[in-house]
Amino acid sequence: MESHNYIAVEGVDGCGSTLISKALADTLTEKGFDVLWVHEPSSGPIGLTIRKVLADGIDLAPTALLYLFLADRADLQRTVRAHLAKAETSVVVSDRCYWSSLVYQQDHYNMAYLKAVHDTPNLLVPSHILFLDVLADIAVKRALRRTGKVVEIFDTADHIHKNAARYRALAMHNHSCVIGHIKADVSPTEVLSACLLWLQSAWSLHGTHSDIARAGTFVNIPPSVFRRLSSAT
Repeated sequence: MESHNYIAVEGVDGCGSTLISKALADTLTEKGFDVLWVHEPSSGPIGLTIRKVLADGIDLAPTALLYLFLADRADLQRTVRAHLAKAETSVVVSDRCYWSSLVYQQDHYNMAYLKAVHDTPNLLVPSHILFLDVLADIAVKRALRRTGKVVEIFDTADHIHKNAARYRALAMHNHSCVIGHIKADVSPTEVLSACLLWLQSAWSLHGTHSDIARAGTFVNIPPSVFRRLSSAT
């Protein structure tokens, strides 16, 4: 199942997915949409368990971790579906989605298996994914600057370099959604501007929110969002 109002922001650690997804949600809210911002892993009980496993380096069987992510995603979708059902202008912006599992779990499983795990008719997937593509070396510097230290098992330089290549391969060969390939080794304001321009084009192409998306002010960043982005540089 798809919804043209379900948007995910994806990319390797250090790409800025959290900052940009929040800024995108704030911007769309300013433009009159009813926006729900979510993130994976979620803040629910399963998501919090995943965070603890990653942060503490708990030795968990790879299959168990994979299915914890899937279970958390299924639980989160109750909230996503309820919000999208409210109105035509209801939008969900997600910091990460099932793509993260397709990338990060490749240390243990091939892509065919990972796609089979996620091939379920009950899984609502984003129709629009904004892939923030950043050079691995820049992502490593950002990740370390953000945390001051490595705090999760996927935050190491080795993982970031491997996963940056995996994300690019996934973006080239994934045809289950509309993908915006966004250059993300520039300032947050430039990244958000590129995301808005791409979303304007994608929505106009599909005839979704055409009046709003074609408006001359759609790609303008509200001052409050712009100030927060500027302070992040």
